[in-house]
Amino acid sequence: MRRYVLFLLLFVGSGWLFYTWYNELIIISWAHKKTVAVPLAHHRERRKIVLHYHAKNRWLKDEQDLIVSDDKSFSLTTIITVWLHLLMQEHILRKPVLLQQVLLDIHEQEAYLSFDMSLFDENQSVYEKMMIVEGLLKTIREYYPKLQSVMLLVNNQPLKDHHLLFSRSWPIMGFTS
Repeated sequence: MRRYVLFLLLFVGSGWLFYTWYNELIIISWAHKKTVAVPLAHHRERRKIVLHYHAKNRWLKDEQDLIVSDDKSFSLTTIITVWLHLLMQEHILRKPVLLQQVLLDIHEQEAYLSFDMSLFDENQSVYEKMMIVEGLLKTIREYYPKLQSVMLLVNNQPLKDHHLLFSRSWPIMGFTS
């Protein structure tokens, strides 16, 4: 009889231990050697960046001191975010637009820029829309001339517009060079 009680307690105890481990009420971790990948430190420096925009029927420039890095995605994110803020201050953009993500292809020839909403209002003219895009391309080209094209996205999908086609990349040289 003692054996049965001992086996019953052993099985109930191991069942309770398994139940608590399975439901993560207790954590059992086996000691093992962990390896941690340390990311390479990127060189960062303060540089004067020229931001281009079109307002009052002429091209204007704004020089900003920004921290840029040899990590092009980080630098492009910084530059475009400041450029968007400048366009909001100048009342060129009617709604605040946020840059969600900047990705570069493996050869760093094409950039993918994903925004949270369209850069344009539906009632803006084609000319106004093209000048916003050209200002973005000029700003990027000034900082990163090796880039060849830019794809504009909204929530990681091609930007949809009734006047302009964004299903393909825009050449970095733009159209008013």
